[in-house]
Amino acid sequence: MAKKATRSKPTKKKSASKTPNKKAPAKKSSAPAQAKRPIMQEANCPMIAIPPRSIPKAIEHFVSENPSLTNRLDLSPRSVIELEKEIKMLRKQPAPRNEDEVQGLMDDLTWLGYYFGETIRRNVGGKWVKCPELGVPAALDFKADATWNPIGKVLKCYDDAKMDSVTAMYEFLSHRHPPR
Repeated sequence: MAKKATRSKPTKKKSASKTPNKKAPAKKSSAPAQAKRPIMQEANCPMIAIPPRSIPKAIEHFVSENPSLTNRLDLSPRSVIELEKEIKMLRKQPAPRNEDEVQGLMDDLTWLGYYFGETIRRNVGGKWVKCPELGVPAALDFKADATWNPIGKVLKCYDDAKMDSVTAMYEFLSHRHPPR
């Protein structure tokens, strides 16, 4: 029978100086504590669910109703760079302070995910399908390849833009599936 491994308690080293080791009192900040940024992939918020066949028209309406996006997001391959900038701009805003603000951010990111997917669909291919098994209302199905999750990619890009780039995903898919 093997002997159970146990951890020994660390021993305290005696200080070389004779004065007691006192910590300096922490400075009190007059600024309010910043809210912790939620990890949107783990947010417990419902997503905007659009029936797959209605997504193209819904995206056109979304872009036309948001003047700040109209000139930058035109569903072209180059607009994916602008999309990534938009996601990073949302990331730079103060963290949501309550459930309503978290839901508002989730709605914005979901719309941007639909936009990303529609840009892929129009320029590379794929078909919108319902996809609750991926935790999103819809994803892009490439019959010969796989189902790709543009909404999830936008959420990941928001959470960690250094590791998850929508531009990199678009480039990967456009090389894997030559443009129409």
